[in-house]
Amino acid sequence: MKVLLVHPDDDVQLGPWRRTTWDLIVDFGWSGHNRCLKIGEQLGCRLLHYRALLSPDEYHRRLRKILGAGLGGLIGVDGLDWWDVLVPYYYGVVEQIMLMSALAERAENGAEFAATRPHALVRTLEMVLGQKIRSFGGQREGTIASRFRRYRNAAADLRTSQLAQIAFDKWDVDYRLRRLVSADRIGSSDSMILLPSAYENVSRAQTRYAVMLPDHRFLQVVTRKSGRIADLSPNVGVRSLASYAPLPFKVSTEQECDRLLQLWNDFQRLMSARSTELANAHRMGAFAGAGQILRKLLRVRDAWLRVFETEPISAVLSADENNPLTRLPVLLARARQIPTTYCDHGALNLTPSIRWHASDTYLARGEMARDYWVRWCGLPPHRVLVGASQSASPPAESPNRKPDSIVFFSEQYELSSGRVAQFYQEVLPPLCALALKTGSKLIVKLHPFESARNRRRLVDKLLSPQQSAVVQVVDGALTPELLERAWCAITVESSIVLDCALYRVPCFLCSWLDVSWSGYASQFVQFGVGHVLNSAEEITGIPGLLGKIRRANPGALSAAIDPQRLAGILLGSDLARLSEAGSPETTIFSMNSHAGD
Repeated sequence: MKVLLVHPDDDVQLGPWRRTTWDLIVDFGWSGHNRCLKIGEQLGCRLLHYRALLSPDEYHRRLRKILGAGLGGLIGVDGLDWWDVLVPYYYGVVEQIMLMSALAERAENGAEFAATRPHALVRTLEMVLGQKIRSFGGQREGTIASRFRRYRNAAADLRTSQLAQIAFDKWDVDYRLRRLVSADRIGSSDSMILLPSAYENVSRAQTRYAVMLPDHRFLQVVTRKSGRIADLSPNVGVRSLASYAPLPFKVSTEQECDRLLQLWNDFQRLMSARSTELANAHRMGAFAGAGQILRKLLRVRDAWLRVFETEPISAVLSADENNPLTRLPVLLARARQIPTTYCDHGALNLTPSIRWHASDTYLARGEMARDYWVRWCGLPPHRVLVGASQSASPPAESPNRKPDSIVFFSEQYELSSGRVAQFYQEVLPPLCALALKTGSKLIVKLHPFESARNRRRLVDKLLSPQQSAVVQVVDGALTPELLERAWCAITVESSIVLDCALYRVPCFLCSWLDVSWSGYASQFVQFGVGHVLNSAEEITGIPGLLGKIRRANPGALSAAIDPQRLAGILLGSDLARLSEAGSPETTIFSMNSHAGD
């Protein structure tokens, strides 16, 4: 059996590997299901993307089991499970090992592997197989020159403020520098609900609930500058976590870190015994920098401890449990028996399906989100309540609405090694044809992490002058005005479909380009939020589909919670009723102890 591994920068149809007949080709770049089938038929073999090596159910089951293998093995003096906090730093490497292990299982014994050029996944597979994989050439990834080019290209698309934020996130995690310039006043006498945040969209999700309770005080503590937002409600104060960072660092914390590092070798042996994938991660040196990360996170923990020591925190409302810096205050609050509630900042959230939950209560925006959390992610049903903020309720239809645009919601496809140019080449021409036919404008709305300059350059390169003239590239925050301009929208897989549904804008999903394990698309379709397109050829037929699609029930997408009920949940007075079905401590222990099952 001969297996070819294709680098994201290579074309399987162009190169010296074309002279060999392959039984299986695994592409590390993503061009879409239809393109994989077409090229595979042309080459007479199976061609698949490496993410297709596992089904969504198998992916979640395996990853949760692997990550759960480390639970209970690295406990701090305050009872915190530090593997719980560290997990996001190792998602990537564990996922790679898991998928390459699946590839090794699929290949026949004695299979012959070859790669178009070196790649991190190739090195991972070499470690799993215990053998070298020959390469057709190309510069080895990870060299100083290749890293320099990658960083230079990435930096060219970022603003100075973004570069500064990245630098602080990388080299000043523990606020040793930002603490010196932070001037926020700390300390208060009035009870406050804590809103920990690292990003603008998280801050906005939290403050929408704060507006509903004008008689309660909230304190938004941001871990980075980008978490601050303007026009806060009068009952919301905002401070930087850097203001609470103790300087000099506490001697007891440095001693605790030394103790945990002494436990680290035993902990790695424990993980290796429980999980082959974690054993392989250890062999690859994936945990080599864990000590430095742990020391910085302990210092961040101290900053959050000072928040609880100097501020009268009565509850915590989180909108991001996955970020280690904003998960810490949830875990610390739970240890202090302070009520914790989670509200999501998007339409759906995959994280609970692979990671144990931290909060007492979860507020789902509507029945669609609640069903996803309970049925797909396995959250305890009695912990998940429907309760959107009032500002998230379906807006009234504007009588002056005059839609004149098609909106394509783009995404940062590079995160999944997507071949962006091929995506745009498939989607934009038929969208332009539809726009010209209907006298509409085509708006390409970018994700916050996309570069407007880069995408505009790509649009002009791929389209004719006539096509390019109808395209408007838009970045920045999503506005109601943009949605009110749209008579239809199209995306690959994005929570934006919920916003479209609430504004009564039909949104179509490019299912042939979707390579995620999230199950978002099937959930959207089940609730009539998104409508599937199976190929680019179907785009021009959208007008004929508009009268046939099933429209979503707005109440199932977003149902506002009563302010009095919200206050009861946040402050814990409703927890006694919820706990009749199972106490928070019992539920959390149960999930942790079965995480490896």
